[in-house]
Amino acid sequence: MTVEHDGRVLKLSMTTAAMCLIEDRYDMSFQRFLSERMETDARVGDVSYLFWAGLNTEHPDIEIGEARAIIDGLGLPAVLELIGQALQKAFPVTKAEKPGPQKRSK
Repeated sequence: MTVEHDGRVLKLSMTTAAMCLIEDRYDMSFQRFLSERMETDARVGDVSYLFWAGLNTEHPDIEIGEARAIIDGLGLPAVLELIGQALQKAFPVTKAEKPGPQKRSK
């Protein structure tokens, strides 16, 4: 995902490195972080660290304070949408996992 801020095009992606940053910060698995801290009633601080981690692979010069300033500029709803898209790209649903009608065996 790309985002433009202050005339700069930034790349947001949930790479292995980004996931490791979150795991190290919160001392829990990335999946547990998502389920416990992001699925219901996410804290803005958690969102900002996830956004920062997603930027960090391509933009290691961006610190958490700048990531929060970018969130302020873009708006929290837009950033949540970008994070969701980056997570979908990192964890694509395969055909076998998609819900839907099951074929009956004859």
